[in-house]
Amino acid sequence: MNLEHAVALQPLDLRTTNNIRQLVDAMSRCSFGARMFSESIKKIDMWIQEFRATHEQSSGVVIIHDSQMNSSMLTYLEKAFASRGLCRVMMSREFIHTPGHCRNVKLIIAGAYDPSHEELLASKQAIFVNEYGMVPKGHISDGCFRDMVVVDPAFFFPVLERYVCASEDTLSEVIDYAAQLANHYNLGQYGLSHSLQSARNTLYDMIVDPECMVFMTASGAMTIAQMGLLFCDMIEERMIQSLTTTGAMIAHGLAENIGLKHYKHDPSMSDDELAEALINRVTDTWEPESNLNHVEDILRRVLASIKDRTVLTPSVLYKYVGAYLIKHHPNWRGIVSSAYKHRVPIFNPAFVDSEVGNDLFVHNERRKRGMDINGNNTGRVRPKLIMDLERDTWKRLSLKMKSKQLGIFSIGGGVPRNNDQNDAPLIEILNGRVGLELPVPTFNYGVRIAPDPMYYGHLSGCTYSEGKSWRKMDPHGQFAEVQADATIVWPFILRSIMEKLRLT
Repeated sequence: MNLEHAVALQPLDLRTTNNIRQLVDAMSRCSFGARMFSESIKKIDMWIQEFRATHEQSSGVVIIHDSQMNSSMLTYLEKAFASRGLCRVMMSREFIHTPGHCRNVKLIIAGAYDPSHEELLASKQAIFVNEYGMVPKGHISDGCFRDMVVVDPAFFFPVLERYVCASEDTLSEVIDYAAQLANHYNLGQYGLSHSLQSARNTLYDMIVDPECMVFMTASGAMTIAQMGLLFCDMIEERMIQSLTTTGAMIAHGLAENIGLKHYKHDPSMSDDELAEALINRVTDTWEPESNLNHVEDILRRVLASIKDRTVLTPSVLYKYVGAYLIKHHPNWRGIVSSAYKHRVPIFNPAFVDSEVGNDLFVHNERRKRGMDINGNNTGRVRPKLIMDLERDTWKRLSLKMKSKQLGIFSIGGGVPRNNDQNDAPLIEILNGRVGLELPVPTFNYGVRIAPDPMYYGHLSGCTYSEGKSWRKMDPHGQFAEVQADATIVWPFILRSIMEKLRLT
């Protein structure tokens, strides 16, 4: 398949986003929630500008808000949008009694809506904004999530307001503005606007604490989401001193690190057609198999250069890869090259569960069969390379035990977060069962971003309070939790911190 006409995505570069409009525009070239968030805001802005140009009431914009329990949200929407003549605000029962149902009107459905009116709402051009993923049946399909945003409306609409008003607000100003509105209109003490502000402040505090070493963990397809440069920013700005992540994150990030592209999914293509074209779909994004072949080519060359009988760890392997990238691809930023330059170790506890793990497995099979890096038989059998994960465990433990304060910043949960947080219980049982007297490394600061609620029983939804019961967290520490899509909120938090750091 020719990708010439496919829409290439672009890694989000926070260094080029000085205000809210620039950030939202840049997010449209990302994946997952970031793209949904951006495309919805940009489409609503277009609707409002069209209405401003014509003032045709039958083709204006209406915000539908049905929550009887949150009349404060209705008050805010009236003041921020209706009173400025940007659009009307009403409940769905009011809308259905409007003559002709405002024939050509565009709808923004804010929060949960009355299901009895779903058929009418679905018949209009409508964008659905709520944290529940609530949309009419058939509104979205696997890989195609147009005209919906899974996010707290009490955060979405202040951002929309500043965007539509052509605001030059910085990201710090937008976060604080949304939190102030939440206070003023009583939009939820524990809503996203408050948690976002708390996370920004907590992460900033741990970064500027001179005695604190910050350990980042990340799971999910954040590099395919075009968030790879955010890792680079945190590494290069000395915000983190360790990264624990997945091999998949590294492999997909390596594709960007050598200038390869990911692409926006075209829903007219079936998964069977994509499979035939060797294009791998990740939610709403394409990863051509050719990208992974290029990544394998790099790993093959790096692994072939390593001496026989070398015992590797993931962090050591990524140092070899980083050195290769700096030499052969010096003009591209990426997680592995940034980590190599700034001496930040990359830990990968589930190494085998990834493209990078696959590449090592294949390389060892070549060694066993006497093949060179091109698959030619040389007749010379080489001993395989061994991956010793325990060495990396001790390496990270040593970093923690020599630091006075510890902070953890987590995107998602999974093996990376669990493995990093497991260091305290590991030292505890080593002391108890082996008779050691090592200091137990509990975290004094913590910020985590994950959309998962706490009741599913997996680590992505596990609270810091629960972690305290395992002696992983300082009971008197400073912690913040954001229940949201990281591709939406992480850029806001990080750009805001970058602004603050440049002021100090």
